[in-house]
Amino acid sequence: MSVDTCYLIKHSFRKIHDRDACIRFCEDTMSRICEYLHEDICFLCRDYEDDDCYSFEMYNHMTTFYLRADFWEIVSIERQLDHISCDNVHPINSARADIFNLALALGQKECWFCEDYLCSNSDLDSLYTTFDEWIRFKPEEWVDPTVYEFDVNDFLNKKDKDIYGFIKHKYHDDFRDIFAKMQEVETQFPGFKLITAPAGNPKAEKDGQLYTINLRKQTVELVEKEYEQFDDDEYIDAFYRIRNHSFEDCLNDLCFVKDDRIIKRMITAIIQSEIKRMESFFITPKRREKIAEYKKALEYLEM
Repeated sequence: MSVDTCYLIKHSFRKIHDRDACIRFCEDTMSRICEYLHEDICFLCRDYEDDDCYSFEMYNHMTTFYLRADFWEIVSIERQLDHISCDNVHPINSARADIFNLALALGQKECWFCEDYLCSNSDLDSLYTTFDEWIRFKPEEWVDPTVYEFDVNDFLNKKDKDIYGFIKHKYHDDFRDIFAKMQEVETQFPGFKLITAPAGNPKAEKDGQLYTINLRKQTVELVEKEYEQFDDDEYIDAFYRIRNHSFEDCLNDLCFVKDDRIIKRMITAIIQSEIKRMESFFITPKRREKIAEYKKALEYLEM
């Protein structure tokens, strides 16, 4: 059964038959995302070997980008349910906030989404797939190819078991509720322009400076750090060990990381992203224990 979610975000690149142009477009897109989000981002698994496939992975966002004829196909490990689920406390969940931020980084204000058997894990898995082909795609008789408008109010405060019966195969999300919330926050903080989703601690710009806004405490903090783009597969070896073992078992790896500024920053960014991802789900005792391990590792890296 499919579990991954595919997001479609349109682009205006049309030199799909030009190998060098495709590679440049991928590289430029990575730089654009990093600069817009102001994040330390690790890009891995760049696949340019095959003329019919151009892709890259945003490791600390757990997403893979595939270039298509007139759109980006972004495959996320999140389930479609993770994009849809919401409540009054978290009307903008982390999965939806992340794809909203990526859409803005790519210069768009909307996305389409479905499960992977209607996109990457299907006959549409091709560089030359067009958006219109996806719209019409109906692999089985039981699949409804209609694209439905996503409305957060249809799913607000519903339990997962109740949502399953209402989920459609294909959705369009114009993020209208997120944009409305952005305007609300900008009214509360005059002069600040939000550049990420108004959830948690969104980023905002004012007078050429970058800030984070703590919505719960209603405070603003200037962001002074510089951000880097990482792209070496070797850098994540230590993190794989941190993920699979306890903090004490990984001390030698962390000592190695601390000796290299670039590796240290990249591992720190990945751990922070992993904590954010895990905290967005229901916190089980096992997950709480792993989050504590990650936070302990961060404290050590910051010493």
